[in-house]
Amino acid sequence: MKSTKGKPAGTAREDSATSETTPDWIDVLHTITQETRYDLLQIIIGHPKGSPSLSELTYMADVTNESTVYQHLQRLMEIGVVEKITVENQEKGYPRKFYHVPKEVLESLQDRGLFEDVVALRKIYDSVRKNEEIREAEEAPRPVEGYDGDIDPDEVMDVLREFANQHEDPEEAVETLRDLQEGTDNNDQEGIRDRILSALEKKRGEQRTLTRPNGR
Repeated sequence: MKSTKGKPAGTAREDSATSETTPDWIDVLHTITQETRYDLLQIIIGHPKGSPSLSELTYMADVTNESTVYQHLQRLMEIGVVEKITVENQEKGYPRKFYHVPKEVLESLQDRGLFEDVVALRKIYDSVRKNEEIREAEEAPRPVEGYDGDIDPDEVMDVLREFANQHEDPEEAVETLRDLQEGTDNNDQEGIRDRILSALEKKRGEQRTLTRPNGR
């Protein structure tokens, strides 16, 4: 199936919480710590696009039927932790409905010591072998992005090693790095961080492409 670039037009979000509603965190924590719901939240946060479909959630949670998963999702939507996003004009063959933890909700959960290591959750998600149906579902365009996580030192080292291997002459490597940082203040750590993140995302995208059948 051919992947569509960009975000799909015509989307609708469904959740029960409003911006004026203060969550009952005792109820929230009691609800999400039920084993299956906690697993579903980890899958959503670890998903490469931060918004899996029902079929992806069912497969990753290793549950026998989608109705069971949906019942748990409904409860998570009732307490405002998960929102359902419907893509009205989705390309044929792709799922239309996706489930997402709003970033402000995730931040509140992280403030309470939950789901703090987004990088680890993404690694766990990526380590699971997917069948063809799930790989196809992962390609579906959706209107939200994945979650930001801390930079993984191992991935940074891989990128730097790859950079070094491309330059046999150390002086040439140093000059190239200086050119990349041109216009960036030496103390501008965010600028350097953005470049590393960009390189990591490119590397992850290449790895995902290599693992797909027929070079997809």
